[in-house]
Amino acid sequence: MENPLTAKRVEICPGFEFEIRARARGLEMFKRRLGQAWQALRRSDWLDDHKIQREMQSRYSSDGELAFYRPFVRAGLMPFENEMWRRLGVKDSHEVLVVGCGTGREPLAMSDSGARVLGLDVCPKMANLGRDLCREMQKPGTRLDLRCGDERSIEGESFDVIWVAYSITGHIRGRKNRIEFYRRLLTALKPGGSIITAPEIARYSIRDPRRWLQLWLRVRFPFRSETGDSLRSFLGNHNPTDELIYFHVYPNTQKFIDEIHEAGGQFVDDFERLIWRVKRSDDSIRRVEQLHSAESTSGTKIK
Repeated sequence: MENPLTAKRVEICPGFEFEIRARARGLEMFKRRLGQAWQALRRSDWLDDHKIQREMQSRYSSDGELAFYRPFVRAGLMPFENEMWRRLGVKDSHEVLVVGCGTGREPLAMSDSGARVLGLDVCPKMANLGRDLCREMQKPGTRLDLRCGDERSIEGESFDVIWVAYSITGHIRGRKNRIEFYRRLLTALKPGGSIITAPEIARYSIRDPRRWLQLWLRVRFPFRSETGDSLRSFLGNHNPTDELIYFHVYPNTQKFIDEIHEAGGQFVDDFERLIWRVKRSDDSIRRVEQLHSAESTSGTKIK
């Protein structure tokens, strides 16, 4: 039987192509959707935070994902990323953190600026692969390192630029947890530093299966689910798996802005509403300075 998931080549930036598989159609798509509907109905742990993280790490650690992201390290920054990187004016004295670095695409490109660049990824297999690839490809004299860890693993370190990879917050369930995620990053900024983040903001049409899955979660978990919580079967068109995983999408820009403000950040600018630059707000800066002052006076660490 012919596989309806046929392969094709796609160029994502000049000189760099990758292979994706076209989506199934007709009867094959109907069978997939039916199976996914059954998954959604039978499981009761979709909003379990530990389960969400385990499934996310398992998906990104799969052989298929590792094989797909391996050549990505050579792609460099996308055009909208390049524009924001240019605006930052990074110098060789700066320190840069990339959260959700995968196989090292962003850190490798950023290391050419001369800055010290640290990449973090929560998936051990992805981080190890990225470290090996970057060691092979980085230019002599560049300062680049990749680690396995999340934003909590950098406590005590500070950075001039913190770059959050595209859609990372989609894997963080709960408004409170996303605000805490950004709050930790804002705390790790040096004075005058910037966070660059590219969240996924979308409102699905009523014909989109993800909209129906959003509605299902709202009905099934009325007191735990939030607007934007959904389930999806793929992390990209290259991944034809039928298995659903949790994913959060901001339903509108204001929801994203509100979380940043509550975390203690303020917006500086954006590029075509795809990527945003955030700094600590004045109130947040004063609060951090007060904590540091109290800490040095008492000799105890304040959390």
